[in-house]
Amino acid sequence: MSVIKRGFLHITRKRGRSILLLIIMFVAAVLAMLGLAVKQSADKQADAVRMSLGSSIAINQNEDMPSDKAHVISTDLTSQILKLDHITDYYADMVAPMIYIDAQLSPGSWGGEYQLYQKDPASFSNIPINLDMVTTWMHVPYMRYCNNSGLHEFFRNGAFTLVQGRHIQEADVNKVVISAGVARRNNLSVGDTITLENREEFCAFPSAGDYKENVGEPIRLEIVGLFDINFSQELSFVGDKNGSYVILTSESEIADNMIFSDLATGLQTKNIVRTYREANGLEERRDTRPNLNSATFFVDNPENLEAAIAEVKAIQGIDWNYFTIKADDSTYKTAVRPLTQLGTISAVLIAIAVVGCVAVLGLTLNMWSKSRKREMGILMSLGESKRKLVLQQLYESLTLAVVALILAAAVTAALAGPVGSMANRLASPKETGSTYDMEIVNHDIVIGKSSADPVNLTYGLNAENILIAAVAVLGSTALSVGLTARNVTKMKPKAVLRAM
Repeated sequence: MSVIKRGFLHITRKRGRSILLLIIMFVAAVLAMLGLAVKQSADKQADAVRMSLGSSIAINQNEDMPSDKAHVISTDLTSQILKLDHITDYYADMVAPMIYIDAQLSPGSWGGEYQLYQKDPASFSNIPINLDMVTTWMHVPYMRYCNNSGLHEFFRNGAFTLVQGRHIQEADVNKVVISAGVARRNNLSVGDTITLENREEFCAFPSAGDYKENVGEPIRLEIVGLFDINFSQELSFVGDKNGSYVILTSESEIADNMIFSDLATGLQTKNIVRTYREANGLEERRDTRPNLNSATFFVDNPENLEAAIAEVKAIQGIDWNYFTIKADDSTYKTAVRPLTQLGTISAVLIAIAVVGCVAVLGLTLNMWSKSRKREMGILMSLGESKRKLVLQQLYESLTLAVVALILAAAVTAALAGPVGSMANRLASPKETGSTYDMEIVNHDIVIGKSSADPVNLTYGLNAENILIAAVAVLGSTALSVGLTARNVTKMKPKAVLRAM
């Protein structure tokens, strides 16, 4: 009788054993397939997060060093860094003066002062504040002149989301992206224009100037994009909010009043101020190149962050005493943390499936092979080789494994969705408050991501997962049979028959 026929007869006649083996392999296959489905989705999303956030290197001028026009973050410096390996793109801000905008901003402390003035003008008689000063500062936004607003940290970490139009781009001139809140407040939309004005008070500082007097020509900017803010900012105040209180947060410190414009516009406003100050003996003539406030360079992979920093520092002709260079992958690590946890859980699930399958199958087959000594002894006495007896056990186990895999694939396809939803809930961060932390540092708005977004992955079973699970289950089954084969190979037919 052939090995295959004898193995098939054993499977059908020993139904209890066969069903038990089938259940063990089925459970292992389901665990492996579910683990692979979860891991594949988590890894795919982690790669997408890495590509969108990744890691970055922030370069700023060293405030502890004296100002030196020979040591600035210039466009020449950014061009050199962009040529390096691992550097994929950059975001840069330009140093530019305060500006007046002909639009109503989200009200802050100056709006509060204006309301107080409307109620009681006499209350301002004993303090150095007048209506021109108040109404001017009510229209001073938080400006960012940049090369690509989409690469600003607030868009990359999800605090802001572009909802209409497009971002500021490298070649733009006199373009602007504003918040949807300011747009609604002023009945503006994409394609409309706003006007920037340089006021004498801003240009003459620290000398006194006229708040109402314009310096240079007003700059008209076309609105090319609108963004939403994905958190609620709590304004600082003193007093009782249910009664009398005073807002302390100024208009330029409110996220809704943040405005992005292009580098060309920033240079234009800066040159207007420079011309005024030179004409009035307030400033010596300086280099008119577009010097940058800071520059952030993006690295292709978080693992290459240290190598990229070393390459930047190795650029010849740059005195790094005048600059600070800082690595930043905190946003990426925060966003990817639940995905990493999912990947780890799924890897553990796969390991349990494979190792558990080997262990349980090994113990079970070892016990059953000992109980089959009489059968094997008779077959060996009839001339069957030990090799064929081992092949018979292998055939029996692998046949059941194939059936288990087919059943497991059908069950896993149905379970992937519900199990995936459960995995999403377990991996999602607990809702303990706002996802974002906002603070004002030296009059700059700083928004950091304090927790990751909820995990909302979709899961499914594909041919690749089935193939990997099949290799794992069939391989562990073959290994288990191999480990227990010594019970057959060590048998002596005469000794077995003598003990019967």
